[in-house]
Amino acid sequence: MRKYFILITIICWMGCKSEVFESNEFDDSPTIIDLSDNKNLEESDFFDLFSVDEIIELQLPEGSYLGSLRRFEIFDDHLFALDPSFNNLAKFDLKGNYITQIGRIGEGPDEIPEIVDFSIDSKTGHIGLASYSQMKISRYDQNGNFVEATKIGEQIDQLAIFDNKLFLSLTYFNTINRNFGIYSFTGDSLSTHFPFPNDMFPMGLLNISGHLTKSNSGILFNEPASSIIYSFSNDLLPYKKYRFERNNELWPEENRHDLNGYFQSLATGRLTFLRKYYEENKDYLIFSINLAQSGTPTSPVDPRLGYYNKKTNKTFLSRKADYLKHLEGPIFANDEYFFMYIQKYKFFRIIQENETFEFNLVSNNVDFKNLNENEEDAILVLKLKIK
Repeated sequence: MRKYFILITIICWMGCKSEVFESNEFDDSPTIIDLSDNKNLEESDFFDLFSVDEIIELQLPEGSYLGSLRRFEIFDDHLFALDPSFNNLAKFDLKGNYITQIGRIGEGPDEIPEIVDFSIDSKTGHIGLASYSQMKISRYDQNGNFVEATKIGEQIDQLAIFDNKLFLSLTYFNTINRNFGIYSFTGDSLSTHFPFPNDMFPMGLLNISGHLTKSNSGILFNEPASSIIYSFSNDLLPYKKYRFERNNELWPEENRHDLNGYFQSLATGRLTFLRKYYEENKDYLIFSINLAQSGTPTSPVDPRLGYYNKKTNKTFLSRKADYLKHLEGPIFANDEYFFMYIQKYKFFRIIQENETFEFNLVSNNVDFKNLNENEEDAILVLKLKIK
C-alpha cells in the first residue's frame, strides 16, 4: 500500500492536464478479454483455480538484500532475482540457495552504476543489465564476468532481450518522445514506437502499471495506464494482441497520457486497471488486475489474479481476498508453472490468520524461527499451477 500512497500523493505536485496525443500508428484487432462477459468469464476462489506446488525461500548471504522483486527469470535450472532498490541481481539454484551476484556496481567500464532491469539472452545465456543514468546495457556471462556494454542514448525503464535484439521501455525523460525502442547489440536504433505528447508530465508508473515481458512466442508490452497489450511482428511493428474490457470501468485509452486524471481516478477505488504483472505461455495469459469497487472503498485496490485460456476463449478470475494484496506477480511463467512472490513476514501473518489455508500445506519447508516484522528482505517465491 505504501507504493500506492506515494504515487497518488504525487498528484498534488502535478500541473495541468496534458494534451492527449492519439496515435494512428496501429490498426489491428486484439483478442478481447471482457471481464463483464458472464458467458466467457468464471469467478472462483483462488485455490479453486490455482494450486501451490512449492514455496522457495531465496537464501541470501549476510549483507545482501532483496526487499521486493522487479524482475525474476529462470534459466538453465537457475533462478535470477532483481531488487533495483538494493542494486542486487542474485543467482540461486532451484531450491533458493544463493550462488552469486551478477554485475559489479560502480563507474568503471566493466561496472554499472545501478541496475533498473535485467534480461537473459536465451541463445547465449548472457545476462543484460540496464542502467538509466548511463543509458546502457551491460552484458555478463552466467558466472558474472563482464562481456560487453551497449550504449543506447536514452533512459531505460525496462529491458527484454529476444531474437538478438534489445527491446526497451523508455522513461518519459527521453529526447525522442517515444515510450518504446528496439535496438541492436551495437546500439543502433531499429525502430521506436508509442509516442507521447511533449508536455506530458515525466513520471514513472513502474509500481502500478506498464509492463514489458517475453515468452517463447515473443515480446509483450503495454503502456502505463493502458489496457491494451501489444506484441511485435517480425518487421518489428507493434500490433494489439490483448485488450481488457469491463463495463466502461477502465481508464479510457485515448486518455492514457493524462496521468493526473488516471491517479485521481485510481485513488477513488472505482477504477479497473491492468496491474504491473502479466505473463504468457503457450496456453494462457496469466494476469493481475484491479477491479473497481462499489460503495465507499476502504482501499483503492482490489487485486485479482486471473488467466485467459487461449484454446477455449474463456477467462477465469479469482474472487476478492485480502491476502491477494500481498502477493505480487505473476513474475515468470513457463509452459507448466507460473511464479509469484511475497515477503516472508507477510506470508507468516497470512497463514497464522488462516489455519486451514492451502498455503499451510506447502509451507513446512519455510523456517519462521526468529522472524520479525522488519524482515522485509526475506523473499518467498511461490511456484503455482493452473488447475
